[in-house]
Amino acid sequence: MAKHRKTEHYTPWQKVAWILVPTIAFGGLWFHKLGLLLIPIMATLIVLGFRNGKYWCGKLCPHGSLFDLVLGPYSPKSKSLGFLRSPWLQGGFFVFYIFMFIRRLVRVIPLFGSMAFWDRLGFLMAVNYLMPTLIGSTLALLIGRRAWCSICPMGTMQKISHRLGRITGLNTATDTRVTMVHPTACRNCGLCQKVCPMGITLPVQGQLGSAECIKCETCVFSCPVGALAMQTARSATESPKARGAVSHYDNVIPDEIKEVSSNR
Repeated sequence: MAKHRKTEHYTPWQKVAWILVPTIAFGGLWFHKLGLLLIPIMATLIVLGFRNGKYWCGKLCPHGSLFDLVLGPYSPKSKSLGFLRSPWLQGGFFVFYIFMFIRRLVRVIPLFGSMAFWDRLGFLMAVNYLMPTLIGSTLALLIGRRAWCSICPMGTMQKISHRLGRITGLNTATDTRVTMVHPTACRNCGLCQKVCPMGITLPVQGQLGSAECIKCETCVFSCPVGALAMQTARSATESPKARGAVSHYDNVIPDEIKEVSSNR
């Protein structure tokens, strides 16, 4: 019998990152300077987005930690997130979020140079962090734990940054994607798609092209035959496995596959 593979794989940071959400979103309403923590956070996610898409969402985001570990056990198992991927909805929500942020920022800028400026700016950032906390938590409990990630303005910002990286060709060495490294081992059991928190269509042939992938690697860790891995385009091209080499899993049909296949 094949060894059972974990469907979730959380780092020590992911297990505790959710604590930052109430600290900033609610604590910042009273201790305003806590909201200033969002400035380096926003800068970091933009840089990481340029290098590797929505990596921040899947590996580092405090909200992601909240949705997965705290609210996940109470979230519906449905993955019907298609309507949330509408470019009009994502773009409209992004424009609305940025408009409201700039509108509030204009009121704060005249205070620049005084101590009051940093308090007001911190309060502004905390309020802006509170919105995804409330909306995202509601969506997690009603639709799916990562439903918010489809319309998150910061996620959209990462996709824009990532697109710029692809256009300039400066992220080819860092942009990792879900890759079918053992195509002959894959049994199309559907387990990878079943566990994907973003409801992305899997398994892939070659590399996953969806910009919605949050690089969480849940599908990779869940695959009972080890057919998937995270690779750059260059690594996938050079890998003999990605070109169809036979793996030692080829003649193995684990119980996980049999169970999932019988329930489909």
